[in-house]
Amino acid sequence: MAATSPAKALTITANDQGWYSTNLPHDPTNTTYIVGAYNGGQVRNFFVFNLPNSPISSAFFTVDTKVVSANNQNVSLFGFNGSIADLISGASSYSVLGQGQSFASLIYNVRDTTGAKTFTLNSAGVSYLNSLVGGQAAITGDNPGSGYVYGASFFTFATLTLNEALPPAQSVPGPLPIFGTAAAFQASRRLKNRIRQSSLSKTNGNNLLDRVGIDA
Repeated sequence: MAATSPAKALTITANDQGWYSTNLPHDPTNTTYIVGAYNGGQVRNFFVFNLPNSPISSAFFTVDTKVVSANNQNVSLFGFNGSIADLISGASSYSVLGQGQSFASLIYNVRDTTGAKTFTLNSAGVSYLNSLVGGQAAITGDNPGSGYVYGASFFTFATLTLNEALPPAQSVPGPLPIFGTAAAFQASRRLKNRIRQSSLSKTNGNNLLDRVGIDA
């Protein structure tokens, strides 16, 4: 039998977030996270999380939608391999966000305005987070459409829900099968009978020798 305990889930809130565009740098005091076509440029966003020390098995990214300006806006999530300090301070750039293998993707439409959506990170996303356990990770987003998502996203922060990876199951001895217990009992009885018969034979032999005057 294998002894297992239920996996624990931890939800953490982004400790910083923002955006960079093709024509504007990131303002560190601005934590809105609009993504897509905005203000004459194309915008990518980012979210920074402090990760726990334990490895994870799955991850879910949840964000308030706020305002969607047009239908069929395809938002995809990615990791980040640059300096997170530069990302937060505004010293990074649009070109280094939204790069590499996509971790998740969702379509937004105007009807999604003021709602919330949850992205389920794929194995690449989980591996990325596991490579940074105990440190900081940044999730970046891109929307190549002609509209934007997350407009007017003031005073709300994205969250990341992580399910811990369970340790390998440990084997626990189970009860003996009924037929095994019975067999062991029968074997024990046979052994006791042999010992008793041997003892009786020795005693009878000694008595017989005593009767004829011979020492055993």
